[in-house]
Amino acid sequence: MAEAMPPTHAGKSYDLDDSVPSSFPTTEEEFREDPRVSFSRVSGKWTLETDDGSEYEYDGALRRWIPVVCIPLVFHHLVTV
Repeated sequence: MAEAMPPTHAGKSYDLDDSVPSSFPTTEEEFREDPRVSFSRVSGKWTLETDDGSEYEYDGALRRWIPVVCIPLVFHHLVTV
């Protein structure tokens, strides 16, 4: 099986492993025990909210936490800069 290529954005690649703290749970048992984690019935995914308000969703296919980006917030930031 070929190794997956890193994701890209605006022509630049980045490593998802570098964007997620190692303290995040990695198994469903750990998800259930971690107070930062909840299961969203709407998305069907595990979500994690950090103390600073950052949110992540667990991608079961990739077996990793993915940062959630709030598009309206990003747009607001781009317009006001």
